[in-house]
Amino acid sequence: MNVQAAVVREFGAPWVIENLQLGDLQADEVLVRMVAAGICHSDIAYRNPLFSPPCVLGHEGAGIVEKVGGAVTHVRTGQKVILSFDSCGTCSQCTCHLPSYCREFTQHNFIGRLDGSSSLSRAGASIRSHFFGQSSFATHAVVAGRSAIPVSDDIPLEWVGSMGCGFLTGAGAVFRSMKVRRGSKIAVFGTGAVGMAAIAAAKVLDCSQIVAIDIAPSRLEVAREFGATDVLDGHDPELARKLVSITGAGADYTFDTTGVPSVMGVAIDCLAILGTFGHCAARDNASFSPLSMMRGNTIRGVVEGDSDPQLHVPELLGLWKQGRFPVDRLVRHYPFAKINEAVEDAVRGDVIKPVLLFD
Repeated sequence: MNVQAAVVREFGAPWVIENLQLGDLQADEVLVRMVAAGICHSDIAYRNPLFSPPCVLGHEGAGIVEKVGGAVTHVRTGQKVILSFDSCGTCSQCTCHLPSYCREFTQHNFIGRLDGSSSLSRAGASIRSHFFGQSSFATHAVVAGRSAIPVSDDIPLEWVGSMGCGFLTGAGAVFRSMKVRRGSKIAVFGTGAVGMAAIAAAKVLDCSQIVAIDIAPSRLEVAREFGATDVLDGHDPELARKLVSITGAGADYTFDTTGVPSVMGVAIDCLAILGTFGHCAARDNASFSPLSMMRGNTIRGVVEGDSDPQLHVPELLGLWKQGRFPVDRLVRHYPFAKINEAVEDAVRGDVIKPVLLFD
């Protein structure tokens, strides 16, 4: 079938909306008509020779199932689905409900189909597909079955369909990766989509103190609405001292969403005794002093919030229905054709969660 997709012809260049051909399903795949697709930082900053241009990105899709492969049994034609990352489903991590640490995570999410084929092409030339099992920046996508999470008909996909990555990561970091205790103190560095989700999750756990740190005053105001009890300017040269001061003896948990080495250093230095530092965006040149960890502290890397999407996306939707995870308030909609405008607004910090809508 013919579809429209936002094609990356060169990393760093604007997306180009092109008419492509979408191939047939494999047995473990699902055809989804896209309703909405969130734009995540990973889509904007992605650079990986394993998933080289020309390619179609997008990994926070949501839509309607139009066709189901013969080996897929958990979704049906006509059903609403939210899309998340892919995994093998058979390794020891996957069978323990930890698919974000799947032994074949790289292959399934950053390379494509296991057989090396692509579902997308133009005039016979292959366009790489299956980014995070989905490549959802398209009007239709052939999606890995394990990426599709069935949801009820009353879920407004245009508002909460982008649960599959950023929001899942932030909430999961609090609920599962760091196992934040009720009544404890937590500091969240960076108040984008991931950070806001972490703040909302900390509020669900009734954390006694939730400190939000960012360089954008407007985002800190939103963080207060999401549950932050205190906010601090990330540019403040006295940031570390002030954070330790307002928490008494440091935070029980610190969570960095920025990946900036200097920020990560502050987050570690501000830990209380036996505190835990979580990070989900570390860079290769990040470093810390081993002496700063000689208080029984823990460093915890976070991938997708240690989430099993089939279990934990429905849990977040349940919290959203209760008004306790109001991530729809972070969303700004853009027509699919204005994907480049949406990206520019996100890079400038004018919008926290841009979501593309499809006709």
